[in-house]
Amino acid sequence: MEQSGLILTVVITYLMLMCALGIFLRRRVNSFSDFLVAGRNTGLLVVTGSFIGSHFGGGMTVGGAEYGVIKGFSGVWYGFAAGFSYLLFLTIARKVYTLKLITLPDVLERSYHTKRIRAVFALLAFAGVLGIIGGQILAGGAIFEVFGVSKTTGGIVTFLIIVLYCSFSGLYGVMITDVIQVIIGGLGVVIGSIVALSKIGGFAALSSLPPSKLSLFPEDISTLWWIIIPTTLMGLMSQPSFQRVASAKNEKVAFRAPLLGGILVMILAVFPVLAGMCAQVLWPDIEPAKAIPQLLIEVFPPVIGAIFIAAILAAVMSTADSTLIAGTAFIMRDLYQQILRPKATDKHLLRLSMLVTFLIGLLSLAVTYLVPVIIDLFLLSYAIMVCGGLIPVVGGLLWPRATEKGAWASFITGLVFVILAITKVINVPYFYIVGLIPALIAFVLVSLVTKPVEAAKN
Repeated sequence: MEQSGLILTVVITYLMLMCALGIFLRRRVNSFSDFLVAGRNTGLLVVTGSFIGSHFGGGMTVGGAEYGVIKGFSGVWYGFAAGFSYLLFLTIARKVYTLKLITLPDVLERSYHTKRIRAVFALLAFAGVLGIIGGQILAGGAIFEVFGVSKTTGGIVTFLIIVLYCSFSGLYGVMITDVIQVIIGGLGVVIGSIVALSKIGGFAALSSLPPSKLSLFPEDISTLWWIIIPTTLMGLMSQPSFQRVASAKNEKVAFRAPLLGGILVMILAVFPVLAGMCAQVLWPDIEPAKAIPQLLIEVFPPVIGAIFIAAILAAVMSTADSTLIAGTAFIMRDLYQQILRPKATDKHLLRLSMLVTFLIGLLSLAVTYLVPVIIDLFLLSYAIMVCGGLIPVVGGLLWPRATEKGAWASFITGLVFVILAITKVINVPYFYIVGLIPALIAFVLVSLVTKPVEAAKN
């Protein structure tokens, strides 16, 4: 108990230092636009580190180790899919940078010349954001639970720190701290996994696990598609990715950062899963979500282990705060500034953003009680956003013949399909993939029989 108290003290001290750094970097935020895109002057190292930080949080570390315990080595596919999502994003990265827009709904309004679709898509994306932030809160709660703090209390503490951190730092502060978390947390997970593997007697000791857990591919192939498809396709409509590209100082940075980020994310993805498998060998009855923090406590001296755990917890929060900024952008820019109060001043928008940020975090905390498994919560959010929004977003960017009515038809068709599948009203295998088919058909057919975008402008 004394050791847990020491580790908890180190963790809290580390988090306070990160919060202080975020507050210090707030001086770079002089406008609402600065808050969202960091002055559009960020270099390759920071943007790349931030891309990695977007996934190197609760999903890849705590969630990856959790999947390592539950599914074995096939749990790496979530991290691989996260890397694939950035590589897929490269197909539109240069265009996104050239457009110099801030949010996905900005792209939709530019493509379809209407604020109606901006507003509705902002609400859809906002719903997805709640699930993603909720997953990070779950991960933070699981880490605090190792120190004897209840998961609920740990989740609330995580939520409060995230809100404070995000309100003060702006996107630039988030990206700078992301780099720090990725370096320290990445080292902790990689070294911790290697030490744990040595402690159990090498790869041969993993043979004590069921054979199904030693395979790269899960026994149920539908599990693989469930992990890969929504997560990868989400790369084409990731609001944090759009904001990071918009923050880049030039087009080369805008392209190279997601490329490097995707490759490094896939490399890092192996280690949390391996750590989870080692943890199960050491403690067969371990609770999956506790695998990473428990492992780091056991294989390192208390203070060193605490620093690594603190970095992972801070990475959880860094992932959440960038998503929280995305949620704030959807509400404040796409709904409030663009539709309700187009003449609002920067000062007013910044003040109101702090309150909105708190409310979004509070809603995300509530979501964690509905879906208690970290990566499942992410995947559910991704499926809703992909089936409802992927076709209108990509179609609007790449197909000149796309129309607003086609986008509406696709949006409604895909969203209704996935909701019916999730609620079991219809029983459709791979609904997160299959749902794209009727959405695409509706988009193409309705666009072909209605006015093209160019004609609608006149």
